[in-house]
Amino acid sequence: MFSSIGKTTTVDGDELSMCYLVEDLMLALGFRNSVVGRTYLRDCLVEVLLADKHATNLSEDVYPVIANRYSTTVASVSKAIRHCLITCYNDGNLKRANKIFRYDIIGSVPPTNADFVTTMAIFIKRHMRSRDNNCSQITYFHL
Repeated sequence: MFSSIGKTTTVDGDELSMCYLVEDLMLALGFRNSVVGRTYLRDCLVEVLLADKHATNLSEDVYPVIANRYSTTVASVSKAIRHCLITCYNDGNLKRANKIFRYDIIGSVPPTNADFVTTMAIFIKRHMRSRDNNCSQITYFHL
């Protein structure tokens, strides 16, 4: 069950497909399963993708939902996601990340939580739209 910013919804085929796409993308970028913030980041991306709003404020709309789900604080969620991003930035596949961000992030500072989530959400939405237009069942990202 995922809640779309306060509204509980059942997971249908499209939403489950979205969850798989988020997982595939995170694996392709080199996010480690052992980092706690990875789960929060995955849920954050899914919440943003399921949100009805065009623009979603992470700290006011998304983080409280995730904090509630895992019985923690909003600050802990934000800090864990930040740690996850920094860990991936230091150890992950930055060449693939450059293809998503469309600018060279190697040698620069890691993106902020909001920049990362927004960019990833846009990338996933484009991927899902192109997949639907091509009528193919692509489940993995070819980066």
